[in-house]
This record gives sequence, structure tokens and C-alpha cells, in this order.
Amino acid sequence: MEDKKFFRIKNLLVLCAVFLAVISGTSQLHAQNSGTTAYYVTEDEKGNQTVIQQFSWEKDNDVLRYEFILEQKDKKGNFKEIVHEETEKNLIETSLQAGEYRYKIMAFNFLNRLEVETKWIYIEIIKAYQPKISDVSPSTIYMEEEQDGYFIIEGSELSSDTTFSLSTSHKNEDGKLKAEIVETQKNNKKVKIFFDPEDLDRGDYSLIATNPGGLRYFYDSVNIKWKKPTDFDVSAGYAPVFELYDGTIKEYFGSHAMPVALNLRLTFIPIKNKRDSFGAALSFTGAYIWENTQGYFVYSLPVIANLQVVYQKYLYKRQIMLDLHAGVGLTAFMGTKFKFALDVVSQTFNGAYINANAGACMQFYFSKRSYVEAGIDYQHSFIPGMPFGTLQPSLSVGYQF
Repeated sequence: MEDKKFFRIKNLLVLCAVFLAVISGTSQLHAQNSGTTAYYVTEDEKGNQTVIQQFSWEKDNDVLRYEFILEQKDKKGNFKEIVHEETEKNLIETSLQAGEYRYKIMAFNFLNRLEVETKWIYIEIIKAYQPKISDVSPSTIYMEEEQDGYFIIEGSELSSDTTFSLSTSHKNEDGKLKAEIVETQKNNKKVKIFFDPEDLDRGDYSLIATNPGGLRYFYDSVNIKWKKPTDFDVSAGYAPVFELYDGTIKEYFGSHAMPVALNLRLTFIPIKNKRDSFGAALSFTGAYIWENTQGYFVYSLPVIANLQVVYQKYLYKRQIMLDLHAGVGLTAFMGTKFKFALDVVSQTFNGAYINANAGACMQFYFSKRSYVEAGIDYQHSFIPGMPFGTLQPSLSVGYQF
């Protein structure tokens, strides 16, 4: 009778560690089973690779030896023993073909008597196929055009079990943008997939097809870009100027408003994204003001010029755009002259002063290139002894080159 005190066997926790693969051309084998995964690849002199699977379980120091039995299911549904191996280790290595299998492990104590025998553990080895992509339509998408998110993929071994993703890393990594399979063909040569258009932004992508078992194919020619990498906008329109504080204009010209004024704006956008853009702008405003009183006649040509940084935000597709801008510039009063009675004329006054400015406008596109622009700008001019501030609404039409 064996001494349980000295030959006590712990209950064994058998961990299935099967992930099976045979890499040869376009096929691979893998196991559908829970548990950990362990395998390694061997290569012969001709370069043929074989994946060796490892069956492992928890080691018990009170076990003398183990017996590992593996059976394969035949076409008639019967299981036939294909591996029966004794080992003192808690590891068995083998290579299997596709099919259904079951295995069990028996543990023998130091009296060489069977102490523990597991139940049959069933696994299925299925064949996985190497996907291949030969064509993607469309392979180039232009940001200016309406995107529906649908792609037609042609190749081989593309099925409803294939997963598709887009990646910009180009490091053989699965992409974060996942596709939904819309249609498949029975011959596994064509599928239709869908990406949310809101997720598709400018960039060079790899389309990754992954089949069960981990076999993947990388198609590196999916491009999303702008037809025009840069934009150049020209707008012109009516832009009256209103004095906010100081009162000099009111004092000499009888009104805070400069109603006769035109504006020209040139905007260059070199950085374009799906939802916003960045660039710079030059803005010019020319006005004419005058006042005729009983004592004198005075007139001047105010000019405001600004260099601005620009941020544009697309609010509705590419039909409505918010434009925010700020910068510095010059405020000038050109040709200012007083005429008094008896044809007495003052000297002509010209002066230019630094200003700071900020503003916003909305652009409404009524065609792909033409738009109407409505905005408002604030100016503060640093004039010695005359803190001059203005507000300038504008209504313009523009064209994008």
C-alpha cells in the first residue's frame, strides 16, 4: 500500500497550449481552443518551414512520469491514436495537420502507479488561408470629393471571416480603422467593405487583410489626399469702418463711421486637413472720408493693411467654413488736407502707425470655388496721443484658386 504522506499527488491543472501552423506557400494551420499558446518554427536545408506545437501543463514534483496520448478523428468519426509518449517533463512537442483531435495526460507516482488521469480534451485544427489583395477601388480618394466609405477589394482568399483595417504606420501592424464587410463572393476573390467616411483623413495608408490564424496581407497603395495641396483665396467687397474710441474722426469728420470703404483679402492655405486648415492672409482696406463745414473742407484716405495668421474650420462639409484670423499691420491716413476760406490750403498730412487686429468671418460656398464671405474685424492702432480703435464689418465675394 502506498504511503499517501510521502507520495501525495497534487491535482493537475492541464493547460492547453496549442496554436498550430504549417507555413507553406499560402496555407497555415491553427487551433481553435482556449488556453495559452506556444509554438516555434523550424526550417530544413531547403528552407521549408514547419511550426512545432507545444502541449504543456503544470509540473508536479511528486510525479515520477507522465504519459501523453493524442488521438485523431478519421472520416468515419472514430478516434485513432497517433501519439503515445512517456516523459518526465511537463511538455510534449508535435506537429499536426488540419483535423479534429483529443488528448489526455496520465500522471504516475513514485511507485509507478497511475495517480491522476485527465478527461479527454478536444481540439480542432482548421486550415487558414493566406489572403492576397491585387486591387483596391478606389485606391485614391480626393478630399474635395464626397466620400461614401465603400471600397471594392479584389484578390484571393477574401471571405466574410477576413478582417480589414487601414493603418498609416507601415510597420506590419493592424490598423486602428476597422472596416465592415458589406458583400462577399463565393469564390473568395472579391469583397465590398465600408469605412466610416468621418474617420478617413488625409494620408498614405496600408490596407491590411487578416484571415483566421493570423495570416495577413498588406496593400500599401491606398491614398487619401487633396487634389490641390494648397488653396489661394481672393475676396473683395464692402467693408465700412467704425471708430470705437478716441473721437478724433468724429471731431473732424462729423461721424464715427467711414461708410465709403472697400476691402481686398488674399489668403494662402498650405496646411489642409479634413476638418480644418492653417495659413496666412493679407488684408487691405481703403476708405475715403470728408467733411464740409462753414469753416473748412477736410478729406483723407485711411488705409488699413494687415498680415494675419489664419485658422479655418469646416462646419458643414466644404460648403460652410469658419475663418478665424489675427495679426499685425499698419493704419495710415494718406493725403489728409484742410481747405479754408479764401483758398487757404493746409499742408498734406501723411502718417502710418502699427496696429494689432483680430477677426472672424463665415464663408458660404455656392459652388466648388466661389463663395460669399461675411465677417467682422477689430483694429487697435498705436497712434501717439490718439488710442484709435475701430470695428470693421465686411461683406465680400471670393474665389478659390
